[in-house]
Amino acid sequence: MISAEERKGAPRFKKRALESHKGTYGRVCVIGGSFGMAGAVFLSGRGALLSGAGLVELVVPERIGDVISCKAVSCMVKTLPSGSEGGFGVRAGSRVMKEVRDATVIAAGPGMRTLPGSCVVVKKVLGNAEVPLVLDADALNCIALRKWNDLLRKRRSPTV
Repeated sequence: MISAEERKGAPRFKKRALESHKGTYGRVCVIGGSFGMAGAVFLSGRGALLSGAGLVELVVPERIGDVISCKAVSCMVKTLPSGSEGGFGVRAGSRVMKEVRDATVIAAGPGMRTLPGSCVVVKKVLGNAEVPLVLDADALNCIALRKWNDLLRKRRSPTV
């Protein structure tokens, strides 16, 4: 829930059309988080809501799914398999594209750490997402550690 205090400082958006719905104003999918770093993905989702996104989905490891669901009540929460360290497990890579298929923009990286499973998720998204992509924090670290600059160059959609 966004407090009245937070709304005071937020920019004013154009009035929304009566016949519109949340999907009319974009579907942001934020991939991230891990045990001990759940706040990063939560804050990213909150930022997307405050910036005017119509619908925000947080894709997180199963281990933190309940925590995120309780904290981010204005966002949808989807979970992927966790690894033993509390981040994404390597099996998460085979499911991530299914979870983000309806997104109009994807953000990846906040709080996900550079665990093997997290890097598999980043690689899948880099190579397969056909929507604008914002890479942050550990998504960038995964790319640097694995030397995946070629995947960045091959992307056809806007990438920040």
